[in-house]
Amino acid sequence: MAAFAALAERAPAVTPRPGPTLVPPRSTAALAPTIDRLAPDAGSTGGSTPLRISGSGFHPGAVVFVDGIAVSAFVLDSHTIYACTPPHDAGAVDVVVANPNSLSAWETNAFTYVSPCRFDFNGDWIGVAGSEHQMELRFSIRRDMLLSVSCGTSGLVTFSPAPVVENGEFAAVRSDGVGISARIVSSAEAVGTINLEPCPYTNWIATRSLRQV
Repeated sequence: MAAFAALAERAPAVTPRPGPTLVPPRSTAALAPTIDRLAPDAGSTGGSTPLRISGSGFHPGAVVFVDGIAVSAFVLDSHTIYACTPPHDAGAVDVVVANPNSLSAWETNAFTYVSPCRFDFNGDWIGVAGSEHQMELRFSIRRDMLLSVSCGTSGLVTFSPAPVVENGEFAAVRSDGVGISARIVSSAEAVGTINLEPCPYTNWIATRSLRQV
């Protein structure tokens, strides 16, 4: 569901205000939902980490809370929910799925926020961009520098000097307006914006490829 995650706005890397106090109570009912796994189980303190919650008993309209903060969620079916993490200080936090019937599933210390500089940005990245995520985006990072980027039919584009990755982020804009920004949100995912025809002023999301491209 990369397309769902790509719709999330690029969250600022700031600590949010304390979450709402009306977090659903821990449920012991037999028909309560359960959480089996989070993927990934760690992400950037800047937020925007696409989160897949696997389990059972999820109902349409279920709400996800991350350390008491309600976040956008998409219930695919009774076993899968996609959500997007908010910004947060470093550390382990609870994740809660609350069904409309007030039954809820708790996972204590299930997700860990870490500094984005803890993640390695180096490698080849493949993603999607465009209003309907119809454009393929690729870029390569070596020695913490952006080597090249392409989007759709643009061909490879470079910047001089090459943008340097600092604290899990990089950004560059040429004199002709061509530009890209990026922020790593987990060990294998990054989000950002790009202005490069045929991908003008649009958001993107990408994952690190397991092979050199």
